[in-house]
Amino acid sequence: MRACGMHVGVMRTRTFLLAVICAALYNGLGGCGTKSIAGAPVAATGSSSTTIRTSSYWVAPAVGSTNQLGTVVLPANSGKDQELLRPVITSNSGPLKCVNTRWNAESTQLTITYSMGATLLHVTVQPVASATGFQVQLDADQPGVTSVNMGNWDNSLDTIPIPVPYYTSDVWYARSLSQFVNSWWDWHTTRATTMVGALVQYQPRSNGILNTMHEVMHIAVSPSVDTVFPSPGNPASPYIAQLSLAVGPL
Repeated sequence: MRACGMHVGVMRTRTFLLAVICAALYNGLGGCGTKSIAGAPVAATGSSSTTIRTSSYWVAPAVGSTNQLGTVVLPANSGKDQELLRPVITSNSGPLKCVNTRWNAESTQLTITYSMGATLLHVTVQPVASATGFQVQLDADQPGVTSVNMGNWDNSLDTIPIPVPYYTSDVWYARSLSQFVNSWWDWHTTRATTMVGALVQYQPRSNGILNTMHEVMHIAVSPSVDTVFPSPGNPASPYIAQLSLAVGPL
């Protein structure tokens, strides 16, 4: 699971030094420019419901594609937006074929219609800006989804992993952006039965019924490694001083 370990705050000082050294070895920190992240969605164009339309952070999947949720992109003030991830979705009724996509009038919510066996499955995608990047809420309108996988970072990012003590995943340094990137599922709100890295799985409950898919994907992009970690949402332990003695002085 892409969750913080015992305490993200305990190890951030060491992590920052490690990450800066790794980044410097591969790309140098002198040119660490900041690629700005737009705070509001870009209005989509086109009137056809099957037209591939975009918000600032998401490109709809192509009609006719299979098991595709679309493309996560990093908006740019000028030039081409940077592709980040291509999430994949699966069901218990065979391949999910995209038959229609539609953005709402504000381009803040995408509805993807899939053929799922003999029925239609609708998945909504709602990307919004956050303090260090953006988050995307995914919802299905009925049970049937068995997994959602964020996949790997796009090859054009030229990423290298930054191992982090007490963290069960990796932070990544994108050399093409000169920035750190990270992504994780929100473990507070997930309805999945299993979370393993970039993958969430939905397995039948004891009554044989699947949970209806609901997930929130977090994407963080920053020139500062300290800001791309997930927050556990809990207060610091009152015993942090004693615990620090067990892992060595900070």
